[in-house]
Formats: sequence, structure tokens, C-alpha cells
Amino acid sequence: MSSPNETGRSTQNNLLHYFLEGNEHISAESIEQAGESISECLRINLSHNTDPAHSFRHLAYTLAQLTEQNNSHKSSEQPAARQGLSPQGGHYPPPDVENPDCDKINLACRGAFALIQLAFDDHLIEGGFSPDQASRLSTLLTASLEGAILLSRTFQSGEPLRLIGDQLSEFLLLTKES
Repeated sequence: MSSPNETGRSTQNNLLHYFLEGNEHISAESIEQAGESISECLRINLSHNTDPAHSFRHLAYTLAQLTEQNNSHKSSEQPAARQGLSPQGGHYPPPDVENPDCDKINLACRGAFALIQLAFDDHLIEGGFSPDQASRLSTLLTASLEGAILLSRTFQSGEPLRLIGDQLSEFLLLTKES
């Protein structure tokens, strides 16, 4: 795809007018904004309770309810994993590994996941976990949440989210007690 500058038809109605580097630049920007938005929403939702076990369970159940409500709308929103699983941010077939545009999308996904993990990290530390424990647990929580979202959307059921909410809430309680 040629850029608007190459074709000489640069108009303000064309989204590529603002993203001269192409679709990958749009994808990367979108992922970065989604990461910031998700992180902020997580922080707000987790702040309602200082107990991380209770907060995570509540978050998972809320997401389960939202997922079930949105199933009828067939939302185009995707968990961050959907973008991160493919070197081209969900576009197939995968391109050449040396493609710098893939790096741009991968770096955006890494940044989004880092913001999400940092939100969990901070909440876990505030809830009494050591920084080392919080770092490991935030990876577990992020990976579990992303996987459960993917399964919930695939099966059009909030049950995977409720399951991780219950199981990881118990796990957090036991880990904190030990």
C-alpha cells in the first residue's frame, strides 16, 4: 500500500494522512493507547478494595459479566494477546522475521502488557506482597486474565473468567499467608 504522500492524494479524511508509516504504525499506536486505557481502568477497578485477592476476583467477575453482555454485539475488541500472538498484530500470513514493522507492533504489545503488569504490581505491593512476589504474581495474573478473556470470547461464556477469578483469588490468599 502506498502512502498518501506517494500518491499525491493526501487528504485529511484519509487516516493514513496522519500515519505516514502505514497500517503497522496505526496498529502500534492503537495498541499503545489500549494499554494505557486498560492500565488506567485496572487501577481504578483494583482501587475499590485493598485486598488483592478480593479485587482480582471482583475484576474477573466484572469482566465475565461484560463479556456475556457483549457477546450479542460481537465486539471487535480483542485481548492484547491477539495482537501480540502474530508478528503483524493479527494479520496473517506472518511476514519476514526481519520486518521492522513487526518489531514496532511487538514493542507496542510489550509496552501494553508492561503497563497492565505494573498496575497489578502496584496493587499487590499495596496489599502486602513483597516487590519480588508482586512481580511474579502480576505476570501470572496478566497471563491468566488474557487467556481467560480469549476463552470467554471464543466460547461466548464468562465462565473462564469466573474460574480464574475464584482460583487465583484463593491462590493469592494462600500465597499472602505463607
